[in-house]
Amino acid sequence: MTARNRYTAAALAVLFAAALILSAAFTAHSASHECCGEGCAVCETVSQCAALLAGAAAAVFTAAAVSVSRKICMRIGAVRQAERRSTPVSEKVLLLN
Repeated sequence: MTARNRYTAAALAVLFAAALILSAAFTAHSASHECCGEGCAVCETVSQCAALLAGAAAAVFTAAAVSVSRKICMRIGAVRQAERRSTPVSEKVLLLN
């Protein structure tokens, strides 16, 4: 990974974290506003912030599940490799009599 890609990924991660923090702060601040009825701009914005937070939670859960399953698969592969028995054929030993 080049330095430019790392900086871009880090900048995107910071922006994503800022969006999550600001969405949570706005939702908490506007939770008890005086609603003016249908078409309330604050209610619509709070709904969008809640959707962003729910989507982020789903993304974090998916990433964690993928990470755990990858580690499990790597452990299974390591165990299977350790279980293999060493035979002259697998070691490619020439049996010359």
